[in-house]
Amino acid sequence: MRESIAPLNLSWTQKVSGQHQTDNQQMFLGDLVRRSSLYMLGAASTSAGSFMMSMIIGRTMGAGGLGEYSICITASTIALLAADVGIDSMVMRTFACGSKETNHLFNQILAAKTAASICVATVLVSLLLNFGWSNHAAFVAAALLIVPRGISGTLESFLKARNQRIGVTLISVTSALLSVAAVAGTSITQHSVQQVLLVLCVVETVKAFVLAVLITAKTGITIRPAFFTFRALLRFLSRSLPFAALGIITYAGGRSDILMLGALRGQAVAGTYAAADRFLIAGNLLAFSLYGAVLPAFAGIQDIRKHKESVISALTLALLAGGAGAVVLTLSASFILAATFRFKESVGILRVLSFSIPALLCNTVLGAAVFSRHGEVRALFILAGASLVGLILNFLLIPSLGAMGSAVACIITESLTAGGYAYFYFWRIAR
Repeated sequence: MRESIAPLNLSWTQKVSGQHQTDNQQMFLGDLVRRSSLYMLGAASTSAGSFMMSMIIGRTMGAGGLGEYSICITASTIALLAADVGIDSMVMRTFACGSKETNHLFNQILAAKTAASICVATVLVSLLLNFGWSNHAAFVAAALLIVPRGISGTLESFLKARNQRIGVTLISVTSALLSVAAVAGTSITQHSVQQVLLVLCVVETVKAFVLAVLITAKTGITIRPAFFTFRALLRFLSRSLPFAALGIITYAGGRSDILMLGALRGQAVAGTYAAADRFLIAGNLLAFSLYGAVLPAFAGIQDIRKHKESVISALTLALLAGGAGAVVLTLSASFILAATFRFKESVGILRVLSFSIPALLCNTVLGAAVFSRHGEVRALFILAGASLVGLILNFLLIPSLGAMGSAVACIITESLTAGGYAYFYFWRIAR
């Protein structure tokens, strides 16, 4: 999920002096780079941990086990986004350093997030049992994972708002290492996706506890149960729901291929696709880093002509980096898959998927350009339309082409998103 970063709020005296304004902007961007680099380390460790867990499961349980695990995690994450309803993003904005919001409000929001996570998990478990899926214990375990992940997500967002970046990064790295070790031991001894997901529930619960302790130690806030009024919650959600919609559409639209492959072609086919898709992590991390760099830069440019020139320069860089990444993945696909998952069927899929990286990076630059000019609502419609096309393409192509059909649909969907952003920016904003 992407959120627009507002330009600097300078004092009157700083606005009078252009030199002071420039110096302040440089200090702001320097601090932003320092923060982003630490959070990037945490995100990289989480992504690396996710890759290692997928590789271990694929090598110990085969393509079927990896497919089952990928489907469960995808469904759990989509449900988690629904339970979040944009709360975590609003927590980072509302409780920033210097805010006048009360500590009691945070406990109310945390209680609401916990209740929402429990409700969503309960609904999922009920659906699984009522539709005769009681033998699919892994899906029930994935539903239970929603609760600790939901709580830890809100706690982590609060720490980010209070600029506790070192503590958040250390906890993220440690949690990723513990998850990999726990999954390795469980998958080797138990060969059960259900047991793997239950172990991840334990690790995530421990992470939430450590985050709560850190909040108390660093901010003086004691995490305690709190009652919340639905009127106050609805007022908060009125600001968070646009970000929730963007997050759900972005993730659900991007991960619908895994779910549809599992439903239409089986878990083994979903597993071969998931193995290839894991190598796009590098592209996603590059996009995350690029977005954090260009959004504040775009937001600080008021002159539309200079804004457009900066966007074109960043777009050129994105195309070059994305093209290079696609070529590297295409040439090395056979070697890296043989060294990791050992799924020969995934080689061709990865070679096709690699060409979605240029479109992904273009989406990043163009999306940041649109958000910097307050175009979140139009971006929501662009993402929704592209995601709908992706769903239709997957439904049409998977029965005949299998995982390769999903790879083709991915490239088309990313290209449509980039095209929508480009049209809105160049022909509506910067015309």
